[in-house]
Amino acid sequence: MKKILKELFWSLLFGALLAAIILFLTVEAFAYELPGIEEPCGMTEEELGAVLKGELKQYAREFLWAEEDYQINACFLASIAALESGWGEHLFRPNNIFGFMTKREFSSIPENIDFVAWYLRKHYLNEEGRYYRGGTIEAVGRIYCPDDGTWVRLVTEIYGGMFRNEMGR
Repeated sequence: MKKILKELFWSLLFGALLAAIILFLTVEAFAYELPGIEEPCGMTEEELGAVLKGELKQYAREFLWAEEDYQINACFLASIAALESGWGEHLFRPNNIFGFMTKREFSSIPENIDFVAWYLRKHYLNEEGRYYRGGTIEAVGRIYCPDDGTWVRLVTEIYGGMFRNEMGR
């Protein structure tokens, strides 16, 4: 009987600890409100460069230019590129950090950033657009990468991580 009670105690203790960790992570993830994907990120080039990783660090300016030109959050654009290319380390085609139209090549990464931002604005984030489903990561993901929700979850995690890193400075 003592053995069963001991095992029950440790199981309950482990369960409570696991529940506390999950609750902490959930609260941490939602402790601040992220800007919408059509709102400015509110970062300078230096701040954005500091939260970008890998090869994407050097394109902070281009992400911010795309944000200004097409009213798409620079961190959202960078989050897609980060997921699709491993932070710019793995490209499907030359200068295609988004894996966008997988057979398409671009003459430069800045051209790729500008093109994808334009395309998202015209077709995904414009009520008249062919793929418009709303102005959220989930709405874009339904068409951009229709899967079991993994793409949306990962882009959202990267997106939120950029703001957590910026706030923690």
